[in-house]
Amino acid sequence: MDPVMIEVVDRETLDRVLAGREGILLIVSHLGNIDISRALLDKEQRSRIKLLVHTIHAQKFARILQQFRPEAIADTIQVTEVNPGTMIALKEVIESGGWVAIAGDRTPLTADARVSRAQFLGYDAPFPDGPYLLAHLLECPVYLMFCLRRNGGYSLYFEKFADRITLPRREKSAALAQWAACYARRLESFCLIDPFQWYNFFDFWNAKPATAKAGVQ
Repeated sequence: MDPVMIEVVDRETLDRVLAGREGILLIVSHLGNIDISRALLDKEQRSRIKLLVHTIHAQKFARILQQFRPEAIADTIQVTEVNPGTMIALKEVIESGGWVAIAGDRTPLTADARVSRAQFLGYDAPFPDGPYLLAHLLECPVYLMFCLRRNGGYSLYFEKFADRITLPRREKSAALAQWAACYARRLESFCLIDPFQWYNFFDFWNAKPATAKAGVQ
């Protein structure tokens, strides 16, 4: 990918975080092509990103990657079942200046999945609590990243979401719902640029309509 085809909307913020050695939690989505952003990073910078994935639900795909492109899964961490060992590993990533990336728009497929419901494109939809629970435990800055195909190239959006996410012991569910709603609003704003680039093939809204938002068709 020719670097001139990738426009970084807020290059100053991205460069500042890349230059720093502080670890961050990076919330990504299934909007656009987030993998194209790796073209902006050199090998050392790419090695800082650890993507949390639910490969237990895509074991065949994981085996294919292992056979033909092992480097593609070298920086992934299985998080279908988070245990103390997983948290220690993620904490070490953050303390070493790494980036822990997690999708904010994909609900876990387990029966006991923790989700909060938020308004999204005029409907009530479930969003995973995982990113905000993880941010609370990792005690690090949180950023969002979106990458959309535009004008024959790509536009990369990188923005701060929170300096820290701290969840109170009391009313934790309400706090999680607030953070999920904040994320849903940001995802929605980018989805409205080009809805057909949101590659989420699940029954996301569970066919349960809510009060439509003004201006959203």
